[in-house]
Amino acid sequence: LPIALGVILSGLECLPPEDVAFFGEVSLDGRVNSIRGALPLALAVRSEGVRTIVVPEENAREVSILQDMEIIPVKTLEEAVVYVMQPECFTPYEGCDTGRETLEFLDFAQVAGQESVKRALMVAAAGRHGVLMVGGPGCGKTMMAKRLPSIMPELTYEEQIEITGIYSVAGMLEDEGGMIRSRPFRSPHHSTSAAGLTGGGPGRAKPGELSLAHGGVLFLDEFGEFDTRAIDAMRQPLEEGVVRLRRNSEEILFPCRSLVVIASNPCKCGNLWDDTKVCTCSRKQIEAYQRKLTGPFADRIDMTIKVRPVPAEVIEAANVRPEDGSGAMRECVKVCVRRQRARYEGTGYRSNGDLDERGTEDFCRLTEEGRSMLIKAYETMGMSMRAYSKAVKVARTIADLDSSDRIEASHMAEALMYRMLR
Repeated sequence: LPIALGVILSGLECLPPEDVAFFGEVSLDGRVNSIRGALPLALAVRSEGVRTIVVPEENAREVSILQDMEIIPVKTLEEAVVYVMQPECFTPYEGCDTGRETLEFLDFAQVAGQESVKRALMVAAAGRHGVLMVGGPGCGKTMMAKRLPSIMPELTYEEQIEITGIYSVAGMLEDEGGMIRSRPFRSPHHSTSAAGLTGGGPGRAKPGELSLAHGGVLFLDEFGEFDTRAIDAMRQPLEEGVVRLRRNSEEILFPCRSLVVIASNPCKCGNLWDDTKVCTCSRKQIEAYQRKLTGPFADRIDMTIKVRPVPAEVIEAANVRPEDGSGAMRECVKVCVRRQRARYEGTGYRSNGDLDERGTEDFCRLTEEGRSMLIKAYETMGMSMRAYSKAVKVARTIADLDSSDRIEASHMAEALMYRMLR
């Protein structure tokens, strides 16, 4: 559309206004067809001060979520030319986006028992710490992972725009029903390729599962079954918070800051920790399976939780109480998140899980008792330097949940519990 307008207007000796942007693809019969990624394009010109955009009619709803932009939808090239000549004849599009809330019926009150696991997941959500859950089949790992978005804070307006832009580039906005208002939950199958996880593909690069989970939860179930190459491909993007794709001479960036939740059996058959069943795996198979759980990728996960089956008597006696559900957990998380936002304002950090070595040193003040406990654990548990730093960050989140400015010994003790498989 911009090229066609340039050709036509040069013959008319007329220039389009400099504060208006034009998006669209023109077909041979003069129709203006929709394009993929209209919202990110609109965000780009918005950052340059443009406040009016002319877009294909099919893209008008998508970009109308930008409340400070004037949207002019056109169906044909002729309409676009008329707009340049007589802009007063056009009425700006009024957005009617309703968006869609997802996972609204999933609540932690529906989970019987597993109180220690629910506490750990609340800590993970509060500080955006990656979690590895290890347990046999049927102990509730997937059930609890699906409920994590229900305890995470509501998306801010800017977060909604950012996530909606990713789905716009992926061509998935129609599937999502408009603007993304809930935190995404993505659960790729363990057969997903490395490209499917990180993005790419033939033609125009599309975001992968890592980016589609941006701002929400990326759940990797049956982690031991994922291909080693796919696991290695995820390591650097998850650490940097961005996927970098090289296409010829250009580099394409997709954000991928999400809460990573990994679930796995302790072994291939899943019966290693079950006293009522016999594990059929050999020692070599068990070591190979668990190597993925304790390898370089898993070392980038902040917390590790052992999940055990819930006894029958606990299931029978379970009562659904609102105070044990997602609502109460979410309020605790929101208070903790507000503390972090105030602490890290203007620093470039967003949450405790984002802290690097310098950030950990600057913002994670330990009491003498807490530091002594950490040093002793480092010497006796065989922790790496990265594990040492992650224990401090998790303890910082636990202290925030306790409204404490300093990390006490009790906070450090709980954080060290989440390193039990290391």
